[in-house]
Amino acid sequence: MVLFSKFSQSLVSIGIFIFIIGLIALLFPVAFGEATIIILGILFFIGGVLRLSFAIFSFSTGTMALKYLASILMIIAGIWLISNPDIGLNILTVFMAVYFIADGISSVSYSFTMIPVSGGSYLLAEGIISIILGILIWAHWPASGKFALSVYVGIKLLFNGLALVMTGKLLKKPPM
Repeated sequence: MVLFSKFSQSLVSIGIFIFIIGLIALLFPVAFGEATIIILGILFFIGGVLRLSFAIFSFSTGTMALKYLASILMIIAGIWLISNPDIGLNILTVFMAVYFIADGISSVSYSFTMIPVSGGSYLLAEGIISIILGILIWAHWPASGKFALSVYVGIKLLFNGLALVMTGKLLKKPPM
């Protein structure tokens, strides 16, 4: 019973956090998008450096060249994303369109398993919105690449956060 209540509270807390991030994305779409790309570039760079250090200290000779190549590509990709956030944002926009559609389909199908427990209707709505946003991104690319991704990610995060909050509140009382 206590574990169920803690899980419910965690869902609500995570939902509120995701909702706030979505709100920031909507209020500052270009800055949010470019900051996201720069953070992604930093993560690629750090990941590449860590992989390279691991490759240097590993004694495997069979895949050594591939380890070095993958590490160097990650470092180059990180530097490129950090120095070209606007182009990176356009490229990421295409990937996000595909992700939104796939995630929407997944949420819609999962929502039907949640209907007996409650909360399925919120997941269904979130999934449908995700599919619509993915189609809209795809239809208006590349003209919308600079701001659309952040706006649509913001909308998706708002609804995702809201779905988590509402599901967490519905799950507050365990089924009898």
